Amino acid sequence: MNALSLACTAGILALGCSATALAQVAAENPNRDDVHTLGTVTATAQKRVEVVTDIPMSISVISEEQLDRLQVNNMNDLAGLVPGLQITSLGAPGRSTISIRGITPMGNTASTSIYVDDVPLTANGSLSGATSGMFDLLPYDVQNVEVLRGPQGTLYGASALGGVVKYVTKRPDLEYFSGRAGATMRVVDDGGRVGHSERAAVNVPLVKGQLALRASYAEQTSPGWIDNSVLHRRDTNDVYQNAGRLSLLWKASDTVDVLLTAMRQENKGDNFATVALDPATFKPKLPGYSNEYLFLQPSTIKYDVYGLTVDWDLGWADFTSASSWMKSNSWRLQDQSVEYIPLLGQKPGVGPVMAYAGLDTDIELKKWTQEFRLTSKGDSRLQWQLGAFYTDEDAAYIERGSALSPAFNPVLDLFTASVLTTYKEKALFGNATWKFTDRFDLALGVRHARNDQEFRQTLGGPLGGDGVQRITDSSESVTTWSASPRLFLGEDTMAYVRVATGYRAGSPNPILPAAPEVPAQVKSDTLINYEAGLKSHFWDRRALVEVAAFRIDWDDI
Repeated sequence: MNALSLACTAGILALGCSATALAQVAAENPNRDDVHTLGTVTATAQKRVEVVTDIPMSISVISEEQLDRLQVNNMNDLAGLVPGLQITSLGAPGRSTISIRGITPMGNTASTSIYVDDVPLTANGSLSGATSGMFDLLPYDVQNVEVLRGPQGTLYGASALGGVVKYVTKRPDLEYFSGRAGATMRVVDDGGRVGHSERAAVNVPLVKGQLALRASYAEQTSPGWIDNSVLHRRDTNDVYQNAGRLSLLWKASDTVDVLLTAMRQENKGDNFATVALDPATFKPKLPGYSNEYLFLQPSTIKYDVYGLTVDWDLGWADFTSASSWMKSNSWRLQDQSVEYIPLLGQKPGVGPVMAYAGLDTDIELKKWTQEFRLTSKGDSRLQWQLGAFYTDEDAAYIERGSALSPAFNPVLDLFTASVLTTYKEKALFGNATWKFTDRFDLALGVRHARNDQEFRQTLGGPLGGDGVQRITDSSESVTTWSASPRLFLGEDTMAYVRVATGYRAGSPNPILPAAPEVPAQVKSDTLINYEAGLKSHFWDRRALVEVAAFRIDWDDI
């Protein structure tokens, strides 16, 4: 399956400078008109603004200009640009798993955290649907996207075993009005329709110098290319996605900024993008891209996210309060006819009463977070940061397997599963960097977290269970740490070593009536990463090389 895209963009009274990126020619050498040097790229990987080439870890930064030029329309497009980043599609929009350095999610818990600015969007509970969907901002009107490789447990907590993907959005401009818009059309091999995407952003100062609003919106439709040989239908897997964001910035005083954000994202798929395989050879069973499901398998994922960030310059330090609330809903319908209808003594797809079986899955997550940070200022020998974090997650995981009539009406519930979970975590963290000399320093960080979880499970139906609710809970404390010595070998070269740990929270174990001996709790898995790297500009700062070698020890998987 290949896609061909045509794109155009337009700016409206756009004022200001474009962001720079690692591989981008951004600044002209004032001494030679025919030579260009690489611009300075900054990142917030360590929750303070720093030059990327000075950060002692492996990190990629993709600028807004690169996102536009390379037509990065969604998270999947990033995988081809960032070393070590893998995104595996599960066959429907928004249904992908993300991993960094091969640290893949297992079960229902994520191994890579996704952030939008200071807002964490990855669920930590084991049955919160973290691996059934992935937030995708449809990158537009963002300052850059940062990909942090290696465990980030000290600053970012649970579920950052492999690393972090962080969208850094554009803040409202208090001084100038600006706007931009773009559109793309695309065709897909073996697809019968034309896909398209539209994007727009506008910045409006409401009270010049004090209050500004920024709004952006993106939507895209992707044409289907999967055929169904049973239904005799072509191009069944059309996709529709949209994402919108509002940001309101209030400069309350010379020392206090208040940023309020609201985001919404929606993914709809008409059918899963899967092909029929021969079970003996695992090769495609049918010509082209086709499957043999007895009915289409639609899906939807919706996110609503709200954030409130307060930055207060205390003079001797910067204080940050980051609050967020998120609600996500994930729904899908899967064809399970071949698995379940024979158990009822009938042939799948045949019969006046029960011909089909569908698995209806609905996951709802509500997540609230609060983080306080105090960050040192200035350029003294000691740089430090202290923080406290709290999150509260409530999730409902509902499955219903039903025998369906030829009209696709439920006839008999084969099984039902209701799993209600809560996840609460408190954490304290801190890091400090001591400059032994102007060229050598050492950064140390530590985080101590405690999580408490509850698990309420009810299984019913002829193939499910006895309908009795079973309750289990778990509590666990985890400490993560990091150490990063750094040596500047010259003005343009830095070498570092980084040893860091991360973890993924354990959980109460789902209770199976047929297997009462299963342990009631699963402990967290932990990871330690050993890394050595070098970052160096050369050729009069016209080129940059970054090299990193690492070893990972992953325990209690």
